[in-house]
Amino acid sequence: MKTVFAQKVILIISFLILSIAKAQEPPMPFYPNGTYDAAIPTPDSVIGYALGSQATRHADVLRYFQTLAEKSPLVKLETFGETFERRKMIYAVISSRENLARLNESRAEIEKLASSKLSTDAAAALAERLPAVAWMAYNVHGNELSGSDAAMQVAYQLAAGTDAATEKLRKELIVVIDPCENPDGRERAINQFTQWSGAVPNSDAQSLNHTGTQPSGRFNHYLFDMNRDWLAMVNPESQARVKAVQSWHPQLMVDAHEMGSYQTYYFNPPDEPLNRNISETTKKWWKIFGSEQAKAFDRYGWSYFTRETYDEWYAGYGSSYPLYIGAVGILYEQASTQGSLVKRPDGSLSTYRDAVHRQFTSSLSNLTTAANNKKELLKDFYELRKQGGVTAKANEPKVFYISPAKHQTRVERLLEKLLTHKIDVGIAEKDFTVGAVDYWTGKESPRALPKGTLIIPLDQPNGRLAKVMMEFDPRMSLEFLRSERRELEKKKQSKIYDVTGWSVPIAYGVECYWSDAKPSVAAKSAAMPAPPQGSVENPNAAYGFLLDCSDERAMLALAAMLAKECNVQAAEKPFEIAGRSYPRGTLLLRKVENAKNLVGTLEQIAKETGVTIRGVGTALATKGPDLGGGEFTLLAMPKIALVIGDGVDATSFAPIWRLLDAHLKQRVSLLNASAMLRYDLQKYNVIILPSGNYRQTLGASGARALRAWAEQGGTLIAIEEAAAFLADSSNGISNVRLRSQSLKDLASFETALKLESNIDKKLDSLEIWDARKKDAEKSEKPASKDDATIRLEDERARLFMPRGTLMTVELDEEHWLSFGAGEKVAATIYTPHVYLSKSPIETAGRFAEAEKLRVSGLLWQEARDVWARSAYLTREAKGRGQVILFAGEPNFRAYFHATERLLLNAIYYGVGFGTRRTVAW
Repeated sequence: MKTVFAQKVILIISFLILSIAKAQEPPMPFYPNGTYDAAIPTPDSVIGYALGSQATRHADVLRYFQTLAEKSPLVKLETFGETFERRKMIYAVISSRENLARLNESRAEIEKLASSKLSTDAAAALAERLPAVAWMAYNVHGNELSGSDAAMQVAYQLAAGTDAATEKLRKELIVVIDPCENPDGRERAINQFTQWSGAVPNSDAQSLNHTGTQPSGRFNHYLFDMNRDWLAMVNPESQARVKAVQSWHPQLMVDAHEMGSYQTYYFNPPDEPLNRNISETTKKWWKIFGSEQAKAFDRYGWSYFTRETYDEWYAGYGSSYPLYIGAVGILYEQASTQGSLVKRPDGSLSTYRDAVHRQFTSSLSNLTTAANNKKELLKDFYELRKQGGVTAKANEPKVFYISPAKHQTRVERLLEKLLTHKIDVGIAEKDFTVGAVDYWTGKESPRALPKGTLIIPLDQPNGRLAKVMMEFDPRMSLEFLRSERRELEKKKQSKIYDVTGWSVPIAYGVECYWSDAKPSVAAKSAAMPAPPQGSVENPNAAYGFLLDCSDERAMLALAAMLAKECNVQAAEKPFEIAGRSYPRGTLLLRKVENAKNLVGTLEQIAKETGVTIRGVGTALATKGPDLGGGEFTLLAMPKIALVIGDGVDATSFAPIWRLLDAHLKQRVSLLNASAMLRYDLQKYNVIILPSGNYRQTLGASGARALRAWAEQGGTLIAIEEAAAFLADSSNGISNVRLRSQSLKDLASFETALKLESNIDKKLDSLEIWDARKKDAEKSEKPASKDDATIRLEDERARLFMPRGTLMTVELDEEHWLSFGAGEKVAATIYTPHVYLSKSPIETAGRFAEAEKLRVSGLLWQEARDVWARSAYLTREAKGRGQVILFAGEPNFRAYFHATERLLLNAIYYGVGFGTRRTVAW
């Protein structure tokens, strides 16, 4: 035993010696045989340690770039944004003295090139004399640390290098370096890794000094993955960055990331599937840049891979966005070391400096390729911008139309996004009719569109971007589908990296069409919409005030009313009064039930939220319920707890937190999932469980606590995986059932579904009053299936599950959960869980029948029939409270406003409509 113990001690000591030796051995220079201007400070001299020996904090990254700009005439520094936590977002512009001296002129000429209005000869002349623009971005995921440190070394090389190769980079290029795309996340990550680091270096990738804790530093303040936010531009960081990129019109854009610690290094070309809007020109440049990058790595004997894992289907990544604005986009993925060192499966050690060195080498390689090909890059940039988004293929969109007839606020928000992306938008100056295709049917028919309709032609410089944002149903190649199916069948895993559908107008739920013909109606150029001027009409009304809640701004107003302790009623049925029609969900504030300063409060709310509140002098409706009757329900202020922590999916939590806090200005308490049993839950009347694995964090005892809380009058809202946890039959919280657990009871759910459909059955008067013998229905019964066949079909449906697919949800418009949402919405679904519901469960939203189910994205045949007519949104009574389940993410990435409305209804209507409250003594 002593001998074995001694051998173990020797092994441990040997490993520590090797680790320390690896960390202390003289590193190879970042740039072999480089010569430098001694007046320019190195990163080491400013940050106070050897670059790559540890991760540099954001403040010190800023300090180095500020020092560099002060000391070097070749560097200009710009602040272009600020994070929620008040950290500055900066970029450095580095080029030759001559280029910087005429920087404004060059930018103006690149703007002309980008406008695509020049002749081919004039564009070629500009390409000959202009420098190309390279945008180098690092660290969008805050815990992928090496990029920001590499950015400092890249900046130093460009500012201080005196060798001929570096001088050529400065001559041929204007390099814009965005050193830290996610300052808040980076600080969180470094704090975590530092917290769990000890005196002895730990190279175990599973240790907390490498993994950190939840929520991780990957995300920004609100825990968004900003690498998926380029199209939606929800976050201030993304908005500022898109504006900056669109102002520079780069020809090369690099986005530097990290991946799993045991991998090597990835760069373009990407894996399949490729988005069909990517040009052949782009694919040509991927090969050129990738070939040179491979040579740079081969000189060191470093490992790397291309055309594997990382696809280019989803268009909203940082390395994808440039592909649609005329630039070459390149992704780096470096094996992560988290600012330390990692022992790999082969026994070798990877250090943080190794990671920084590879990111630096990749950056210099790509910049060199760009400099050597700057004229061709500029020419291709011009040609791609000139092509826009129009293709020669038949039955392809040439123009999109967005009607303002419904959801005015969503239309305005979408217009803001389009204009920020520098997409040209026209506004129809009169009513017109056009043959166009909608996204629900995919069929062309004459569409009567009103004055004010937004017109987005694709024959414009950013037409390719407009198309990839707006097209309804991009389809993967048959070749890829064969490959994907083979992967699923043989390996039980998918090659798809992200969502398969993301159309922005479908997500917004606006009325949108496309046509393959140019519009004939006159249009003026759109400008940024001005904030609406809210008001209170008829403020001296004797009875009360009404607010139509069809538009999203009304929900802002409702949140403000409840926060100011107004007594607000909501209409259960539509009605007409004072010459106006009001839909279900309309808000009513009776003067007799509210404070004397009600009018002043409403005027302030109307001004802040842009709504129009109308006074009425009578309770007598001309149609529908009178305002003093029982068809109005008193709402209550939601006191919200939102759960986060271990097991909770941050990407599900993020859009909910931001929606409530930043958008609605709603106070919300954030509770740690693992501590739920220690909280006094009676403080809250709404608890929201974002998607996540609650089986471990809550367990059976947590489930019982939540059930007891709901039974006492709480509204429990669960999303996606959280819904699956509540619907699990072993937890006893919900009577909604997971299909996979109900295979023996499918027939009863099918019968219940048929009975549910009888609600809208057409009635025959003669059949009711005059009994007649009906002919027996002649229908063949479907062949019965044995249990094994049913289980196999269910397993395959889960294997071939929707992966970010947009699917039709038909709504019960009479249910309060559906107020203001219309008759149907497109929900994004990325889960294997299918839900079954029957009375007394209230199903406010069901997926459509199979042939109408898929709106956009990939939905295999195996999943289609299983998902058809299953439950999307359910509500069930639980004692004095209720449980509400969403089968998917209703506020996915914070831009699915159509389904977001359902979540808002659950929160703001839910306490009033769905729970039983005690009248105060």
